[in-house]
Amino acid sequence: MLNPPGEATRPPLHIGFVGYGEAGSAIANGLAREPGTVVHVYDPTFTGRTTAAGRTAPDSLVVATSVGALTAACTIVLSTVVAAAAVAVAEDLAPHIGPGHLVADLNSVSPATKERISTIVSASGAAFVEAAIMTNISANGHGTPIYACGERAGEFAALAGERGMNVDNLGPDLGQASATKMFRSIIAKGLEALLLESLTAAARYDVADRVLAKVEEGYPGLGWSALADHLLGRTAVHGRRRADEMFEVAATLEELGMSPFMAAGAAHRIRESGTALEGAFITTPSRYQDVVAILAAPLPHSATEGQTR
Repeated sequence: MLNPPGEATRPPLHIGFVGYGEAGSAIANGLAREPGTVVHVYDPTFTGRTTAAGRTAPDSLVVATSVGALTAACTIVLSTVVAAAAVAVAEDLAPHIGPGHLVADLNSVSPATKERISTIVSASGAAFVEAAIMTNISANGHGTPIYACGERAGEFAALAGERGMNVDNLGPDLGQASATKMFRSIIAKGLEALLLESLTAAARYDVADRVLAKVEEGYPGLGWSALADHLLGRTAVHGRRRADEMFEVAATLEELGMSPFMAAGAAHRIRESGTALEGAFITTPSRYQDVVAILAAPLPHSATEGQTR
């Protein structure tokens, strides 16, 4: 793409991703199509260009062979891994980053965990931005709404916005992005867990559709059947990850001195259901009936019931 007359040619922006899962692949693949952007990806499970989960990086991406190779090529690094690996990734990055780097953590972890990651990153001299993906990444790609905060969140939002991303700067104070994501999840994934529990039990009596019809009468306008299709479809293909996110929410509430009754219960329900559904669907099912047909068989009692983590 040629620059407008009179405008100096700008060197391409090199952006790196640690983690090529659902979020990392969706954002990286989209950004690679933006002019003036070179996207590098690193995932410890890569064999060639394919991860252990079967995601293959297109030729438009540069596959890095190590964290060091990624940071040597990129000034902006995004961490897009599972919640349990977020701190370890920061520790892996630390020896390879410095004042010229900006590290944005997009993982679904608690504000306290983000603070810990910030301490690790900032000790290297690199800038840290806390970010939170706020909607379904697979539907919106690199244009999905993202909240960001931190001293250089405005810079990150501007650079990302020039390349088709939708980043909302919440200001310099850390915790704003992750707290919004965490506490929204109590409602969103809480509804998911409620629907899983209600409709799985109802399916055993063949009354699931009737239950939703009566709920619609009492709480009209939400489209309960369509909501069940969407949320239970998400459990079917992402149940374990979504449960892990809810355990982070429970941990966040405990840090605040609150008993996480709802969050922990939702985490266990989603984990149990997600485990039972693992491998049942190649793509996201479009009907909740297909999901509860599998879950309606008696489930083994979870050894972790009653625990918050």
